[in-house]
Amino acid sequence: MSTLHVEEQSTWTHYQVLGVAPTAELDEIKAAHRSLALKCHPDKKSRNASTSMDNAKVVAEFESVQMAWTCLRDETRRRRYDQELRHQHQKVTSRLQMASSMTLSEMSCELVSIENDDDDNDDNDDNNNDTQDGELQNCYTYPCRCGDSFEVFQDELPEFVTTNIDQKMPSILLECQSCSLAVQVTVDIPIKSSSS
Repeated sequence: MSTLHVEEQSTWTHYQVLGVAPTAELDEIKAAHRSLALKCHPDKKSRNASTSMDNAKVVAEFESVQMAWTCLRDETRRRRYDQELRHQHQKVTSRLQMASSMTLSEMSCELVSIENDDDDNDDNDDNNNDTQDGELQNCYTYPCRCGDSFEVFQDELPEFVTTNIDQKMPSILLECQSCSLAVQVTVDIPIKSSSS
């Protein structure tokens, strides 16, 4: 079983929180809950929490374990939850099927400066030079029918570094910020990580 990361927990299913399969029997779910509840109980973990923020994360982690257990131990709630998960999966699948397909090489590419998120820099500092502090990165865009555009930055793309024809090329689903349209972009050109 893996430890929860609070930042990611909102996208986790109750099954993922407890580290069990959706087909798990109640006994397996109960054992997983008991183990995690002991591991991440605030009374045990808050002793090691150095700040109130750390303590809040400990409490949030425990609450998500409890919420998962509360849902999955009750047969009616679990059945309803499973239906919700199936419905969400169907929505994503249909969205992928309806999305237009294109390749990254069809998109316009522009080198842009990305500002670093530096807490030490003050926005009102007159000596702050954004172009000096910014990281240069490729930004790929493609116009949407609504007039806005689909946009993806180099560091958001899955890496494609091989020229092996037999390898399936990675893809990413991009949604327009202004409308409900989406495109599935196949990464057909090598992408170097921004750190190299």
